Amino acid sequence: WGQALFDHRKERKELVETLVISDKDFSVPRFTQKIYLLWGENDKILDMQTARNCKEQVGENATLVSIEKAGHLPNVERPFVYNRKLKRILASLVETVVNTAS
Repeated sequence: WGQALFDHRKERKELVETLVISDKDFSVPRFTQKIYLLWGENDKILDMQTARNCKEQVGENATLVSIEKAGHLPNVERPFVYNRKLKRILASLVETVVNTAS
């Protein structure tokens, strides 16, 4: 299998190039629903500034929720905190649906 990857280097390079979108071509679509960004504060790959930029680009329907002492995989690094915050997010969505239905 490893040899196949080595033998098809040109094809792999072409595949990766088609998957990459340049920053100038990227735009965030406008969503009408609420968007929650659950982010590790110590993420070294996509830092908090990236999270804030993403929130800003998504617009007023976005909420950024951060997890202290967590990196790129907060659900693995701090599963109890992650689950607690996710439950709050889900509860707020259910509450919103119930309030709009009444």
